[in-house]
Amino acid sequence: MDLIKNQELFNKVLEELKQKKLLFLQKNPPRPPLILTAEQKAIINFEFRRKERQDTLEHLINFNTLYREFKDYKRKLRLTKVLKQSKNCFISLHSRAVGVITYLFHFF
Repeated sequence: MDLIKNQELFNKVLEELKQKKLLFLQKNPPRPPLILTAEQKAIINFEFRRKERQDTLEHLINFNTLYREFKDYKRKLRLTKVLKQSKNCFISLHSRAVGVITYLFHFF
């Protein structure tokens, strides 16, 4: 593309964007900011802080619940592992004891 066509294309897109902006402003006129008294600002601030604290508490409760479930899950895994090891240990001790007893009775 040469510079002249590039400039024409740029100007055309710029005009389209200006038209879109004007249409948007016609459909959605800007509103003046609300003039609030000190008491109204304090009430809005208080409500915002209350909601923020409530959200924080909900997040903490959810986190603690999930963490508690995770700890229970890990505890169950650890217990099943210990039980399997103790069963294996008992079975091996039992089989050794039976083997020793049969070996002793074999001589009598």
